[in-house]
Amino acid sequence: DTFMLPCGEGEPGQIVTRGGNVMGGYANSDKNPFTSEEQGHWYTNLGDICFWIEGEKCASTEEGPSGSRDFFWLSRDSQMVIKGGANYSCEQIGEELQSIASTALGCQRDDIAVAVLGMKVASEHEDDACVTLELIGEAAKDGAKRLTEGGGGKSTEDILMGIMKKEASKGAKPDRLLLTNVPKNFKGAVSLPDVKKLWKNHLGMN
Repeated sequence: DTFMLPCGEGEPGQIVTRGGNVMGGYANSDKNPFTSEEQGHWYTNLGDICFWIEGEKCASTEEGPSGSRDFFWLSRDSQMVIKGGANYSCEQIGEELQSIASTALGCQRDDIAVAVLGMKVASEHEDDACVTLELIGEAAKDGAKRLTEGGGGKSTEDILMGIMKKEASKGAKPDRLLLTNVPKNFKGAVSLPDVKKLWKNHLGMN
């Protein structure tokens, strides 16, 4: 309910941008993206969390005096993975890997749960795509057993990792895979703070 609502002074929120400096127009279309009607339909979420405080007053304009805002960076939303200077959505990566894994296991998508997290592990400048995969349905568990039995001594994690690295698109290739329960909140949604804690414990980053 609070998505795309402006934050008050000192209140943490996501940096969202739009305008002529972000997008020049729609591909293969003469439609003007900068009308008031169109402005609400597109934006770029940078995935950075910051807050602002009132700065010094700027020069007066025709509309009257205006104040500047100083922005202070806090953190980055873990729902993005940064690789090679590009931002990839964790949700989209998760959907693609869920489809690949369910096919490999011979089960339905709902038989597995996937959570993707971007973490700086091997580099200070790029994220590792850390994937948590949970086998929920019996079909998924049976599929994992079949993979392991025919995997020449490899673990289910190693086999699935190899399959996903081979079949996933460039931005969705996983760097690390953990086969365990996906932490969820009381509403049943993935709890990203608990997923991050899970990976920090696994990687010994505490």
